[in-house]
Amino acid sequence: MKPNLSQTRRRSYSAPDVSSRSSLPFGLTFLDPFFLQHYRVIGGLGRGGHGYVMSAIHRQSGLCVAVKLIIKADLAPNSLVKDPVEGGLIPLEIFLLRPLSHPNIIGYREHFQDRMFYYLVVDFHGISWSTPTTIQIQTQIELQIASNPNLRYLSIIPRRKYDLFECIARYKRFPEPIAQHIFSQIVNAVSYLARQGIYHCDIKDENILIDNHFNVKLADFGSACRIPRHTLLKQFHGTITFASPEILMGCRYNPEPAEIWSLGVLLHIILTGGLPFKSADEYIYSLYVPLDTMSPLLADLMISMLHKLPDQRISLEKLQQHPWISSII
Repeated sequence: MKPNLSQTRRRSYSAPDVSSRSSLPFGLTFLDPFFLQHYRVIGGLGRGGHGYVMSAIHRQSGLCVAVKLIIKADLAPNSLVKDPVEGGLIPLEIFLLRPLSHPNIIGYREHFQDRMFYYLVVDFHGISWSTPTTIQIQTQIELQIASNPNLRYLSIIPRRKYDLFECIARYKRFPEPIAQHIFSQIVNAVSYLARQGIYHCDIKDENILIDNHFNVKLADFGSACRIPRHTLLKQFHGTITFASPEILMGCRYNPEPAEIWSLGVLLHIILTGGLPFKSADEYIYSLYVPLDTMSPLLADLMISMLHKLPDQRISLEKLQQHPWISSII
C-alpha cells in the first residue's frame, strides 16, 4: 500500500461509488420530514465515502449547526454499537463523540435516524476560507433552496470551506508562533482523546475546523476507535498521506505512535504548505530533515514525531511536555 503523492495537495475525500446499491446521487438527497421540521438547511459543507455534511439552522433556537448524514447501508456491521441511552444500534462515531467535552473537539448536540440515514448534529465552528466568487454563486443557489420550506429534495453542493486545509490554501504557510498556537490545540485534543482510550485515526487538516482567531476543533470521528493502550491494529481507515511507515508497509500498528506520525505530517504542512516527503519510498525509508528556517526546538520536535520506528517516536505525554508545545499550553 503506497500513497499516490503529488507536490500539489488535493482533498482526500472521494464521492460515494455510484455503482453501489447504497450510494445516492450527490446532487439528490432525500431529507426526512422530521428533520426539516426542526432544521432549515443552509447548504452543503462537504462529502465523504459514507455520507454528506450540511450546515443548518435550528428553527426554534436559531443556532447554526453542522449535520452529518451517515448512509446506513454503507456501514459495516462492526461499526455499529448498542446505544446505552436509547437502545438500538448507533454508529460508533456517535457513541464515541457524544460524551466528549473539550474546547478543541467538535461538540455533539443530538442525533436521530430515518430509513436511509443517521443524522449527527454537532456544533458549527470556523469561518469561510473559500473564495468570494465561489461563495456568491453558491449562496444564491442555497437561498433558493432554503426559501422553499416544503422541499424534500436538496442539491447538496460543496459550500464554504471552514477547515484548516482551506485556511492553509489561503495563507500558504504559517510562521512558527501561529503554527505553535494552532498545533498546541490539536495536541491538547488528541491527548484528551487518548486519556479516554480513543484514537481519532484520521488526523489531517481537512478534519480540523478553524476560525479567524486560529482557534481549532477536531472533527469527523468516522474512523475513530476506542481500544486499550498499546493494542495493535490491523485495519487502517484514515488518509494515506498521513499514514505512518508501519501502516504503509502493511504491519500491525500501535495507534498512538501512528497518531504522532500524523501530527508530525500535519505540523509540517502547517509550516510549509506541503507534504514532508515526495514519494511512498521516502515516507517509508527516508529520514526527516528539518528545514533550516526551523528553530532548534521545532526541529527537535519534528524529528521526534517523524521517526521511522514507532517505538522511537515521542509519546503523547512527552509531546505535550516538549518545550516548543508547553511554552504555549
